[in-house]
Amino acid sequence: LEAKKRSYSQFKHTRLVTILDELTAMFILYCIENNLALSFKYNKKNVTAIPVKLVNNYYTRHQYLVAFDTSKRPIHQKFRLDKITNIKSCQTDKHPMPIQEKISKVVLKLHTKTPDELQNIIKKIHSIHPEAEISSDEFCYVTIYTEDTLQLFPWIRTLHPYAEIIEPSGLRKRMIQDLQEVLANYE
Repeated sequence: LEAKKRSYSQFKHTRLVTILDELTAMFILYCIENNLALSFKYNKKNVTAIPVKLVNNYYTRHQYLVAFDTSKRPIHQKFRLDKITNIKSCQTDKHPMPIQEKISKVVLKLHTKTPDELQNIIKKIHSIHPEAEISSDEFCYVTIYTEDTLQLFPWIRTLHPYAEIIEPSGLRKRMIQDLQEVLANYE
C-alpha cells in the first residue's frame, strides 16, 4: 500500500484566506445591490441562490451568506464564505421570500462613578450600536434589539466593569458562568 501524502501547510487562518473571503464578500454585496442571483459550489454541491445579506459570527470568526436557496426547496440558508467556491453571478426569475427574523431585546445596566465615565460609555455604545436606547432613573439602562444575542456577547465584555446584563436571563447566566471560569484560574 502506498502511504497517503499529507500537506505540511495549513491555510485556514492566513491573511490570504481572509483576503479571499473579503473578495467573495465584496462580490456578494455587488450581487445584492444589483439584484443578481449567485451560482456556486458549497461542500461539493451546486447551489443557485439569491443573496439576501452577509452576517458575521464573532465567536467562530466566520462570515456567512444568508441566501434564498432556489436550487432545492425554496428556503433561506446560511452558507459559510470560506466554503463557497466557483462563485458566479446569474439571472433567476425566482424572488426570495422575506426572512422572518426573531428580534431579541438586550438590556444593560450601567455602573459608573462619574458623569464623564457615563458619557464615555454611552459614546462607546453608540459608536457600535447607534440605535441603542438609553434611559435613566437611579441607574442608566441601555436597550439594544438584535437578531442574535450571542453576537453581542464579546462586545459586551469590552464594557467591563461598567455594564451588567439584565436581559435576557440566558445571556446573563452565560456571562456569570464565563466570569466564574475565569476567576477559577486565579484562585
